[in-house]
Amino acid sequence: MLDSTLDMYNAFLEGIKKEYTGTVIPTVWNDLMNNKTIPEWINSNIAEGIELGQKQIDELRVLRTIANLDPTTPFSNTYNLPDGTDDPKYLRFLGIMFNVMFMGDHLCYEAGTLVLAQVKFDVIRSDQKAAWLKSPYRKPSYERMYYDMSGNQINAYTINPYIAGISTYTTQCSLEYLTYPVRIFFDEAHPADAVNPTYTPGVGSVNSNLPDMQKAKLIDIAVRIYLESTKEERYRTYVNESIIRNQ
Repeated sequence: MLDSTLDMYNAFLEGIKKEYTGTVIPTVWNDLMNNKTIPEWINSNIAEGIELGQKQIDELRVLRTIANLDPTTPFSNTYNLPDGTDDPKYLRFLGIMFNVMFMGDHLCYEAGTLVLAQVKFDVIRSDQKAAWLKSPYRKPSYERMYYDMSGNQINAYTINPYIAGISTYTTQCSLEYLTYPVRIFFDEAHPADAVNPTYTPGVGSVNSNLPDMQKAKLIDIAVRIYLESTKEERYRTYVNESIIRNQ
């Protein structure tokens, strides 16, 4: 079981066949886990482009997040991806819905009234966008609207640009996504795990929020990276200098 950060640290030492913490001090281990191991785990397991089955999604449930986003400006149909300021930082897309304000005279309501509804949009690819938005058969309609993601933004394509009293526009975006796993820190002075999310040394260790199966994968990756890296003179020098600094 890898219940605590101390368990993970000891499993790593066992993996490299070193029983003394002086071999890989916590400062070096923390750097290895956060700047090499976790990024490789992300690229191998949950980065965009890797197909996720339901079992994988269930295992990663602790990273599943839903953020209700407001448009960058009213009526803009543009939303910023979560950057960690208000909602957990965006890593990978899972699903999306939009709240849409319709003009009632198009939906069997009294003419001129506004109707708010949650609608699923279809994704539109970059190579389709120019043609589809102009096509009389593909362009956005009350039955079909689109979105795309570009850079750090989500763009919604409704019936036409905003015109007061005429247009349909989005008022909110509900984004379901995977966020980044918690950064791991082993605190040698206070090994017990604590509520210390930004990690202040001396307060306590910060444990991974991943399930044990994924923690074991992290340890396997960390052991391999360490054993490969110790063959390089530059990495051995870095490890030795870190030990000296922390004596």
